[in-house]
Amino acid sequence: RKGVLRLNGNSEAWEMIDREAVNGYLDQGFTVLLCNYRGIRPTVDPHGVKVVQEGLPPGVAGLLGLIRRVWAKRVPERGTMLLDADAGMQFLTQKLRIPAERTLVVGQSIGGSLAVLTAARYPGCAVGSCRSFAKLSSVIAAHGSNIIRAMLPLPWPAPPLARIFAGCLALAVGWELNAEGAWGRVQGFKWREFAGADAMIAYPLSLHRAL
Repeated sequence: RKGVLRLNGNSEAWEMIDREAVNGYLDQGFTVLLCNYRGIRPTVDPHGVKVVQEGLPPGVAGLLGLIRRVWAKRVPERGTMLLDADAGMQFLTQKLRIPAERTLVVGQSIGGSLAVLTAARYPGCAVGSCRSFAKLSSVIAAHGSNIIRAMLPLPWPAPPLARIFAGCLALAVGWELNAEGAWGRVQGFKWREFAGADAMIAYPLSLHRAL
């Protein structure tokens, strides 16, 4: 027996997955497990418009509100995503008794990072990282700076400082998924993909580029 655990990208529920993407595995005799791990949510506008519309006023007060909101969701939400991914592997390896070395964890975007971190905990498990990043904090720094700049329109050269602030905030609240660091611990077959025109995870931030 052989199994596949597929982990979605953010705002990509398993119900939205193209059936043909699953049939390819089924045709090869794989047992396929799809799940919606905790943390999936609607995509936030990269310029912070949606954040402001959700009740955070512009200016310093809005920025402080954003920090409080992020701080309240610090380690627990990241931890629950990892727990859910691990629960999927436990179901395949313990409930269905599929050996880890005959199991593939494949994920896209943030799911790709979760896939790498999960596969690293199961000797022999294979992993596929599709259109994913090397470190979550770098993506948060890139896009979080747009939100901060939208809330604090300042005349000085804000972009570099905003990126540093957003990245430090991500690290301070424990919101880091380091796929680059975990890649070497994966013992099974592994591959990575990237999308050259990806606006969300630019190639310099990708796991493909980091490795």
